[in-house]
Amino acid sequence: MVWRRRALKRYAPYGMKWTWAYLALLVAGTLVWSPTSVGAIEKASVSTNLKANGSGFLIANSQTNPEDETWVWQACSADLSSCVSFGQGGTISTSSARPNTRFRATSSYGATAVSSLWRGSLRPLEPPTVTGTLRANMRVTPGPSQWHGGWTDDYDVFQLAACESPKGLRCTTLSDLHYPGGCPHGAAVLDPQFTGSYLRVADQRIGAGTAFYDIRVPTPYGRKIWAADRMTSVIVGRIAQATGPRMVRCGPPPLTEVP
Repeated sequence: MVWRRRALKRYAPYGMKWTWAYLALLVAGTLVWSPTSVGAIEKASVSTNLKANGSGFLIANSQTNPEDETWVWQACSADLSSCVSFGQGGTISTSSARPNTRFRATSSYGATAVSSLWRGSLRPLEPPTVTGTLRANMRVTPGPSQWHGGWTDDYDVFQLAACESPKGLRCTTLSDLHYPGGCPHGAAVLDPQFTGSYLRVADQRIGAGTAFYDIRVPTPYGRKIWAADRMTSVIVGRIAQATGPRMVRCGPPPLTEVP
C-alpha cells in the first residue's frame, strides 16, 4: 500500500496528489469538451434575404452546423420584449409576419441569433435616380430608389442599359456586377455607339444574406436584363450626342460597333 501511494504521487502531473477532487476535475473536463456542450456554446447567425414577390426569408446557421442540428423560430417585437412561436427548420419565410418584427432562431444545440428588423413586404415607392449628363462619352451614376418594407440591412445594386425603345425594350447592358473593370458605384461611360438610345437605370434591392457566385465576366455588354418587379425599380432617359471626347478612364474600352 505504501508503494502504491508513492507511485501515484510520482506520476501525477506537477506533483499533484491523485485525490477524489482531482478525479472529479478530470470528469468535469470531459463533460465540458463533449460534442453536445461544444454545440451549446457555439455562435449562431441569421441571414436575411428577399424573394421576387417582395416577401422575405431567413437562414439560420451555427459555426459547425452538425447534421442532426434542428432549429425553432420565434417572431418577436422590435425590442424583443415579447415573442411567439413562428415555426421550425433551417430556412423559414416571413410569411404573414407583421411589420416591425424581429425573428429569433434557436438551435437544438443551444446556439441562438436574432435577425434584423422586418418592415413588411417590399415594394418600390419612387424609381431610381441618375447623376451625370445623359450624353455620349459622359459618365452616369445610378442612385437608389425609395422603398417601402424589406429588412433594415437591405442594400441596392444597379444595372445600366441602353435601349432602342423608351419603354425599355431591346436593350444592351452597360454595367454588370461581375465585371471587374467597371466604374465605381455602378456607374458607366456612355459610348457614342448608343447615341439616341434610351438609358435604362434598374435598381434591385438585395437582402444582406444574399450570396453571389464568385464569377467574372469579360464584358458588361450583352448581359441579361433585369425585369421590373417588386424588388427592381426602373427609370428611362434618352442619350444625347457627344460634344467632346471621352475623359473618364473606367469601364470597358470604347466600342467600334454596337455589340
